[in-house]
Amino acid sequence: MHKLRNDALAFARHICEDGQGNMWIGTFSAGLHRCDSTLGNFVTYDDKNSCLMTNCITGLCYDGNSQSLYVATSTGLYVVDTGTGRMECAAAGESDTLASLHISCMAIDSHGLVWLGTNNGIMAYSGSERRVLRCLSEADGLQGNRIHALAIDHSGNIWASTATGVSNIIVDRGEDGGYVFSCLPYY
Repeated sequence: MHKLRNDALAFARHICEDGQGNMWIGTFSAGLHRCDSTLGNFVTYDDKNSCLMTNCITGLCYDGNSQSLYVATSTGLYVVDTGTGRMECAAAGESDTLASLHISCMAIDSHGLVWLGTNNGIMAYSGSERRVLRCLSEADGLQGNRIHALAIDHSGNIWASTATGVSNIIVDRGEDGGYVFSCLPYY
């Protein structure tokens, strides 16, 4: 652990608290930083000392059930076990569709699904299954494929702002227990 460079936090873009009270700070060009809640020291994760392929962090989401911090970047998705501090590239199942993926935004819902906004639509990622469950695009009813922001409402529905409008994604369970995704335009 060390004290942080004075200028590193000048590029802070995302802040997230984990279950132990540590603050995680994602920056535009200086990587990811964890501020220890008890000592106030910083641990830095960057492209020189971790598996990060870039120092451009585009989103942070914490899942209290798995104690995982999801880290979106301009080159893919990463997961930090906040208990151990270990970071790894997020697995995407048989086809590694998350490697080198530019993620513009992210959100996590009450099911523990991580929603990834990209320039080619939205991916629903299951951390527990370690795979992408579904890729949604204009063909599925999204207003546009270029996703600018994601939000989860009180009913658990996903809202996406795109370059050409707003979409509402409703998540239900099918008869087989799997997820069913419905995209609706919202003007």
